[in-house]
Formats: sequence, structure tokens, C-alpha cells
Amino acid sequence: MLGIIRSPVACLLIVICAMCWRADSGPIDNTCNSCTVNQADISCVVKELPYPCFLPEKEVKDFPHKPRNVTAKKHLENNSTWHLHVSWMLPYDFSYSVVSGFQMAVDSILNYVQIQTTRCYYFNLSTVDWSTVKNVHALEFRFDCLEYLATKNSRNLAITMYSLPKAAKNSEFTTVNVHLPSKLLSLSTVY
Repeated sequence: MLGIIRSPVACLLIVICAMCWRADSGPIDNTCNSCTVNQADISCVVKELPYPCFLPEKEVKDFPHKPRNVTAKKHLENNSTWHLHVSWMLPYDFSYSVVSGFQMAVDSILNYVQIQTTRCYYFNLSTVDWSTVKNVHALEFRFDCLEYLATKNSRNLAITMYSLPKAAKNSEFTTVNVHLPSKLLSLSTVY
């Protein structure tokens, strides 16, 4: 067995198979530039950020608390694509008044190992005047643009949400974990 692995051809085949497996297990690239809010007059513009998710830093004195009620629901379409629906709300204290947006980081994990580069999203709410928003604590934000191919290997996603601006150190965040079963084991399409 070791003699086979040491041969250049066998090593090349292992690398090619690993690349195919990673490509098969990845997220689906789609362009989605908005999130929805349950109040029509709020504009939420989304931008996918390159890893490592850096945003321009601003000099601010006040930082909002973490978003609340972060949930992620999934459904399997045609036994081939997982669609994720992520929703969240503003912090439930007065710190919502300094929220300029949100940041989401999505890590794909298989057997406790990160298998892809973190996907990062910036939800820009910098044009919102929170003092004019009615029933601000009932606002719900929703992002329905995450899609992953269903594969023979199940995996987990760790979705981490921050309110912005965030402090350089000790930022508050909320993480939800989502399990994406393998398509061979999926008996139901709604979870």
C-alpha cells in the first residue's frame, strides 16, 4: 500500500480526487445584492467581501451589541441544492441606534476541519435613520442567497453575525450552526 502512495501517479490521482471532492462540496456562486427587511422603507444592500472579511475601520466611540434571534433554516431542492434562509434582528437595547450594518461570516466544516475559505457578507444600513423607524425592535432582516451543493458527504456550516461597527477587540457576535446532511441520507426536504 505504501508503495502505491509513494508513486508520482498515485499522488497525482489523490490530489485530483481531493480537488474534485472540494469542488463538489462548495457553495454555489450567485450574485445577490440585497437582503429583505419586514419594513419596505428600509434599504439593506449586500456586498460579498473577500476573505479575511475586513471592512474599513471608522473612528467611533459607541459599538452596538450583537444581533439577536439569529436563525438559519434550510431546505433541499431536487435532492441537489441546499438553500439557506438566515434571519436576525437588531440588538434589543438602545445600542441599535448606532448600527450601521451587519457582517456575516460563513465557514464550511467537515469532520471538524474547515474545508473552504470563509465567505463574508457586509449588509450596509448606513443610510437608515433609526430615529424615524417605527417599531424598530420588530424589524427582521432576512438573507436568502446562500446555496450549497448537496453531496455524498454531510457537513456543517458555522454562520457568525456581527453588528457594525464592531470593536477591534472583543467584538460581540452570535453564531448558529447548520448541519447539511449528505444527499444520499436525506429523506425529507424541509428541516
